[in-house]
Amino acid sequence: MSSAAASILSSDLSDDMISQVAGNAPREIKEVPLKWLAVFRAREVSFANSVAHRVRVTEVSIVKNPEDPRRIEGRVVCEIDVTQDMLSPTGNMHEGCAVFLIDECSVCALAALNAAEGRDFQVGVSQAINTVFHHPAKLSGIFNSFLRVSIDASL
Repeated sequence: MSSAAASILSSDLSDDMISQVAGNAPREIKEVPLKWLAVFRAREVSFANSVAHRVRVTEVSIVKNPEDPRRIEGRVVCEIDVTQDMLSPTGNMHEGCAVFLIDECSVCALAALNAAEGRDFQVGVSQAINTVFHHPAKLSGIFNSFLRVSIDASL
């Protein structure tokens, strides 16, 4: 891990920043996705950095899986306003942009869940992302990425 990333991950976040994040997770767990997104944003030159800077974490929760009470889930909700620089020639959010957002935000749910379980919450790279687009996001709409990751709490 770079020294810049380590510095961000060990920093304290303001009460104001944490108060904007809903959910039942304790403060230290809510900080995890916010800090990882800050690490991603700290890259000066990277793909879609201007888009990444606008992602907002609106909820972080750790809940029991209703279908299997032995499992818990990490839930992180991220939002971004769809703007002109995110659109395809057809006027919808470009599918590549959507998958970029899913890629960066999905690690937040996994990191939050791992942190809640006392596990290592370092993130890696996606190996496969299978996506089905049911309805395109339009200009000035909100792209809401609801991500849920589940693990067996009995492990």
